[in-house]
Amino acid sequence: MGWTVLYIAFGVVALWLLGEVLLQ
Repeated sequence: MGWTVLYIAFGVVALWLLGEVLLQ
């Protein structure tokens, strides 16, 4: 219960960090 939300949140943060690195 709640794992789906956790995985989605982790995915969003991972994509944001990846975007920050690539756009620098």
